[in-house]
Amino acid sequence: MIELNDVVYCRLGTADLASAEQLHALVLAMLLDSTDASRIRLLVRARTIGGKHHVQLIRDDDRDEGEVPALVAALAAHAGGEASIAPGRDGMELAIELPVA
Repeated sequence: MIELNDVVYCRLGTADLASAEQLHALVLAMLLDSTDASRIRLLVRARTIGGKHHVQLIRDDDRDEGEVPALVAALAAHAGGEASIAPGRDGMELAIELPVA
């Protein structure tokens, strides 16, 4: 089982540890991209992908369209993860999957 504290061990930092600033930047970039939405929901959950542990950050909003913000995509890629966006049940869902070290 992955604890929420494991988020800080994602490989965002240069020494395989995410700094608080880098995690804040990632979440803020997710939120700033959705300023024109009237409803925003954030979710953090553990996932196992290909037998490896990941933390998934999800932003759900009520807009009809959107794209992965460049900063979010760059931070996720730097961490060895990926970001994607797709229609969800109630709007757009931006998902970021980060490997847990």
